[in-house]
Amino acid sequence: MRTFLTIYTFHVKEMLKQKGFLISCSIMILFILAASYFNYQASLTSEKPKVWVVGLEDKQINDGLRETYQLEYYEDMTRDYIQKEVNENNVDHVLLVTSQEGTFAIDYYFRHQQNRALVDSFMRDVKTVQVSQFIQQYEVDHEAAMSLKDPIPIHHYPIQHQDTNVELIYPFLFLMYVFIMGYAQSVAMSVASEKSSKVMELLLPKAKPLYFLYAKIASALTAGMIQVGVLVGSLLVVKSLGFEQKGTMNFIIMSVSLSELALGNVLWFVFFFVIGFGFYALLYATVGSLVKKIEELQPLLTPLVFLGMISFGVGIAATFFPDHPLIIAATYLPFFTPMVLFTRILLDEIATAEIVASLIVFSGSTWIISYWCQRWYQHGVTVGKRKKVRMKKGLKSEL
Repeated sequence: MRTFLTIYTFHVKEMLKQKGFLISCSIMILFILAASYFNYQASLTSEKPKVWVVGLEDKQINDGLRETYQLEYYEDMTRDYIQKEVNENNVDHVLLVTSQEGTFAIDYYFRHQQNRALVDSFMRDVKTVQVSQFIQQYEVDHEAAMSLKDPIPIHHYPIQHQDTNVELIYPFLFLMYVFIMGYAQSVAMSVASEKSSKVMELLLPKAKPLYFLYAKIASALTAGMIQVGVLVGSLLVVKSLGFEQKGTMNFIIMSVSLSELALGNVLWFVFFFVIGFGFYALLYATVGSLVKKIEELQPLLTPLVFLGMISFGVGIAATFFPDHPLIIAATYLPFFTPMVLFTRILLDEIATAEIVASLIVFSGSTWIISYWCQRWYQHGVTVGKRKKVRMKKGLKSEL
């Protein structure tokens, strides 16, 4: 055990001293702070979208549209002029109301992406105007006619309440994928580098090969957990600085709801990151031990990279179809278990018995795969070993 701790401590120190690790931590902190700050400032200084309303008056528009958009009203306007102004970005949206024989129509002009909320709200206003004209023309009772506009009430009776926001799962899955694949690849690179430089041959006489295997995995896991801590710490700093909007922190195209960022969700993330990394790190380390040169490593890692990408994709798919038979089957496949099971737990779409069964299957599969990975690793790193030296000297030679 003392030998293992010596190797583990050495690799942890080496990994934490690497410029890449320090730079990545610094970039992560700066990115989170800068993205949160600029998004927060943009939300304070951003102008309301500019909307031209052609064919209706201000009194015919509801208060919600007036508060949300910068409205300008016109009696008439040619279509060519509208297209020109929208194309030159002088206006964001144009709503042209036309009427023929008492029937209204809306021509909606926009530059890139339509605004469904704007159109739906404006359509209700136009419908109100149309009903009012119908009442005046046919002398229909006003209250009776207006009651036809009232929406049919819908009473919601959720059988199973979903506590977790689905949007919270996306950043969690992305971070899990990045950390697992990134640090697992660093394990493979470290093994391949030591083998190609003959350092492993110098160290093996004083320690078992498995000590090096699990020490590398444990040290990479430690570095990964430190970066996760840096990430969580950066989010807490953002919260303390007040760079949040109505309980939500925005990072360019991704948002995190602080109300959903409960301790239980974070603990589940850490748990599945640990077991997922341990599983993939075994595979990556084994592949690294089978090559003679670092140049030969990348082609062998490509299948594992694609496997990780598929696992990430299946985890995303589980947010939409958590009860699909293929998603349920993927819960019991060790390559997909960490991300798929994590997603289904946060969605509260899985029974406790199924969680236990999935973890038992994952543990058994990991034990079987680790047995063969250990054999392949020992065979890979012990081929061609030469002279014996003291471990202390070997560790110094690695520097």
